Amino acid sequence: MISYREYFGPASATKFAISHLSLVLIFVIPFQALYLYLLISKPLYNYMETLVAAIYSIGTIILFQFVFALLALLIHIIAGVSVDLRISDLFKIFYMFWFVFHFIRSFHLSLKWLRILAFVVLAFGTFTLWRIYGFPWLMGLFNNHN
Repeated sequence: MISYREYFGPASATKFAISHLSLVLIFVIPFQALYLYLLISKPLYNYMETLVAAIYSIGTIILFQFVFALLALLIHIIAGVSVDLRISDLFKIFYMFWFVFHFIRSFHLSLKWLRILAFVVLAFGTFTLWRIYGFPWLMGLFNNHN
């Protein structure tokens, strides 16, 4: 019902990543927290507090992925077609804008929209680079040692 089409690189890496998503995210969350800390929350929060906010945002994205899976199931039942997982990336980007906008709204910072845009580009860019290059490379290392 969901077409993964090598979302995490080769089919074997994608299958492993989908079934072990926490291993994928454990590398992304610290970077997301670092970007959030450096661009937005440094004056008021320390890195660990910002890490909690990043974990919260990733948890919400996982919830949205569940809703996406339910919608994909419904589409599959009605139309008999698979939904490409990359479509869910649009929802992730929208949510990250929303999350940072609401996180930053009480801060008195200059260039808020530029900071929001920079955060979303860095956070989603890091996830995309990790997904396309980093995770398959790491899987290749483990597969070569087995």
